[in-house]
Amino acid sequence: VHDYIDQTTTQSLVLSHTVTSADPNYNSGSTVLASVTVTLTDTDTVGITRTTIQGVTTNSVNVAESGATDTYYLTFTSKPTANVTITITSADGQTTTNATNPATLVFTPSNWSASQSAIVAAVHDNIANGSRESFTNYTVTATGETSGYQTATISQLTNNITDSVDIAGVVMSTASLSLTEGGSSGSFSIYLRSKPTVNVTITPTYSSTDLSVSPTTLTFTPANYNTSQTVTVSALNDNIVNATQPRNVDITYASASTDPNYAPGVTFTGGTAPGNIIRTIITDINTAGIVLSKANTYITEGTTTDTYTIALNSKPSSNVVITSSYPVGFEATTSALIRTFTTINWNTPQIATISATNNGIYEGTHSASLTHTIVTSSDLNYPANFTAALTTTIYDTDSPGITLTLPNGVLNVQEGGATDTYYVKLKTQPLAGVTVNISGGSDVAVAPSSLTFTSVNWSTDQIATVSAINNFIVQGAHTATLTHTGSSSDPGYNGLTATTTINIADDDSTVPGIQITQTGGDTSVTEAGNEDEYTIALTSKPTATVRVK
Repeated sequence: VHDYIDQTTTQSLVLSHTVTSADPNYNSGSTVLASVTVTLTDTDTVGITRTTIQGVTTNSVNVAESGATDTYYLTFTSKPTANVTITITSADGQTTTNATNPATLVFTPSNWSASQSAIVAAVHDNIANGSRESFTNYTVTATGETSGYQTATISQLTNNITDSVDIAGVVMSTASLSLTEGGSSGSFSIYLRSKPTVNVTITPTYSSTDLSVSPTTLTFTPANYNTSQTVTVSALNDNIVNATQPRNVDITYASASTDPNYAPGVTFTGGTAPGNIIRTIITDINTAGIVLSKANTYITEGTTTDTYTIALNSKPSSNVVITSSYPVGFEATTSALIRTFTTINWNTPQIATISATNNGIYEGTHSASLTHTIVTSSDLNYPANFTAALTTTIYDTDSPGITLTLPNGVLNVQEGGATDTYYVKLKTQPLAGVTVNISGGSDVAVAPSSLTFTSVNWSTDQIATVSAINNFIVQGAHTATLTHTGSSSDPGYNGLTATTTINIADDDSTVPGIQITQTGGDTSVTEAGNEDEYTIALTSKPTATVRVK
């Protein structure tokens, strides 16, 4: 009988014969009547074969990452006496068998004759490791099995792996950024195309006088290699008027790693050619110019001065020498006759003082331009004859004023009685007509209430008459203020004021009472005859209604 079990190669067996019959002569029961010795030779051999689907023995398979798989079959050459487990393990974890690692196949006394398939697939490790070999090992476990599978072995399998999906490289999100000096920043991102075996550093080379780049070093690990890392870039204000508008400033990146796939020279993509450059296109905000801190200065002959500062608007490439001058005949002078600005002090304001001597001539308020002219410079942005100007206004030492002349030295008026007069004129010739408005408040009236002066009559006295307003209130002797206010387009006289005090005598009785005035000096009447009349008045203004009985 073919039992398919690997046993002793040659066995001697005794074949015994007994007979059974109704004929008692041929009914031996259990008694052996005759025996034959048989020599049995076993043809079964313990073994495990590995073959292709065509049944050809194989020691290797061909697979590809994220691509083709390969299948082989394991077959027992004899029947085991107990279950046998085969554990299939990828030595380096680069392959799976039947979608797992390790994988197991179990052969039993019942299913031993059926080949079992092993489907091999390459693990997509995201590493650009090209074509390579990987190895699969087998462990046979046959607890309680007696035919020989406890010592059975399967030779190592070679896995030929092709990697065509993982390509080493550095990916940049953009080729260029548009920036403005001193303005908003821009950003881009970088990541690796494939998983490195060790850390990879990506570093830039750029002009630190033109750009701020943060961070300056990017580190990618086997864990974060495909996570984009953001780089922020700002254009620095170099304070220079650049010749090219706008200008390009490149950030060039390089890779460094002991992983040969990411050693210097690795391919960059996404950037400006050859792929590892971020080109920043920078708009300049600087313009050449002479900066004066004031557009207007004001001084008074022989007394007050004024100051301003001078600087350059942008950094020059060489020294810039500036002179300052007024028109011929203008009496103002400046301490900023010659100023030199360098590449170091170009934006440091230099103070200049303006003054005017008293020339003894009244010219009124007058103005002229102070012109600042570049006389020496090799910087094309600051050419010779480049100018900037401010206006200087001079107030004459015969300063504007309103002159009040009181003939008696004081002004005295009486309610309901005497008035007084005084004289008004200007101290200096105005640049435009001046109206002097006169106000005495509620106690005094002035006629006229305004006086007009021109460049012709400014020094001629004009008479003003002042009188007290009878307010019928007991105030006693008191004073009021006459205020004279100038109104003019001449800034020296516009808003200028002059005041004087006026003495007021009160005509109201200091004792409240009734005042009777008789017609003709007396009051006479006749019985049943003529009538007479008189008038009644209060001696002062009451604070409420008064009834006289």
